[in-house]
Amino acid sequence: TLALLERLRDEAREQQQQTEQEEQEAYDESETETDTDTDTESEDKSLESTDSREDDSEDDSEGQADTSDNSDLAQEGCSEPSELAEDNEGNNEPTGGNPTGDNIIEDDTDAINPSESESDEASSTNVEDESNFSSAQWEILADLLDAFLGSDEDSEDYHDALAKEIEGIASKVSDDVKAEFGASEWDIPDLLIDLNVYNEALSLSHSIGSDLSVLQQVKMRGRNKTHERGITFDGNRLILSPMGVRDVFRAQSESKNRGHVGLVLVRDISASMANDERYIHAIKSDLALSMAAESLSKMHVSNIVFPFKESEFEIIKTFDQSVEESLSKFTLGCKGYYTPTGSALMAAVDLLLDSQFDRKIIFLITDGYPNKSEFTIGEVMEKAKCNGIEIVGVGIKTDEIIGFETDTFVTVDDTSLLSIEVSKLVHQILS
Repeated sequence: TLALLERLRDEAREQQQQTEQEEQEAYDESETETDTDTDTESEDKSLESTDSREDDSEDDSEGQADTSDNSDLAQEGCSEPSELAEDNEGNNEPTGGNPTGDNIIEDDTDAINPSESESDEASSTNVEDESNFSSAQWEILADLLDAFLGSDEDSEDYHDALAKEIEGIASKVSDDVKAEFGASEWDIPDLLIDLNVYNEALSLSHSIGSDLSVLQQVKMRGRNKTHERGITFDGNRLILSPMGVRDVFRAQSESKNRGHVGLVLVRDISASMANDERYIHAIKSDLALSMAAESLSKMHVSNIVFPFKESEFEIIKTFDQSVEESLSKFTLGCKGYYTPTGSALMAAVDLLLDSQFDRKIIFLITDGYPNKSEFTIGEVMEKAKCNGIEIVGVGIKTDEIIGFETDTFVTVDDTSLLSIEVSKLVHQILS
């Protein structure tokens, strides 16, 4: 907006200068035309006086010629009247093409016409390009814009002002009318993910991406299936069985290698997240972690929020979807009335059990106070442990997450500290 106003001011200045220049050119042209008209009138008068003198001279010559002829006729006495008439006609009508005053004036008129037509064309062009404002008005506009741009007062953002007006109108609409049109409070975002929020989350994702990439270093352990533990006897181990060696199968290598990781982010959107605007930090953390995981070729991320409308949880992004596709679903932050943390975590465990990832991890983003849930945190932890699924917590402005040991979660008081806490989470808890 500021750049637009500055551009408008500069254009007003340019328009002012252009208008002044056009006015000066028009004035100069009018002066030139006045001088030309004066010169033309003088030339016309001069030509008329010249023609008059020439006519008088010709008349005198003709009179003298007639007198001379009559004198000759009287002396000779041999000429007929008809011959005298012919002589008079010959003297009155010249045989040659003597130039007259009329011919000279016509030539001068033809010479003047082209310049007049050019002047008319220039005049019509100026009329077409003529501004609706005078140079003085352009100057006033430029001064007003200068004063506005130089002011220290902060004017209210147009979008914020419009949003307030819309909120005021919406507050006057009754619940019955809203219900009639199918409107729900769940349709209203708690945090609008505009360009600023998106870019902030994207910047955070760049800072935590390298730490999350460490999670792709998978140690193959805790195998429970027969084909994972080996189906071929190992001769060297078999001969040691009398000494108590029980693992006699040739197993896969247990060295670390890069494998595919399934990550589920479970975010609390209960009403308590509205305290201290925790939901804002939670949404931004959720977005940043999702973007960072998505940028890694062997990491796959899914997102769950809880509670959701009439259910205990909602999967807002599957492993196959991108963050961009599901961006509008990240806007909810504190709509729920209770906190069914156990049920949401159990849904994440089941989601990972149905997948074929080499490593399976759950991040819980919450303010730490669960209630009213079909499953307890302890029950979920036990099932996850038995199936090789790791669960860690990201506490938003809290020093305690009920059901979690102190060494299984980190605290994020502000999203600017997210990269530091994620580094702790990866290198001290999950490694």
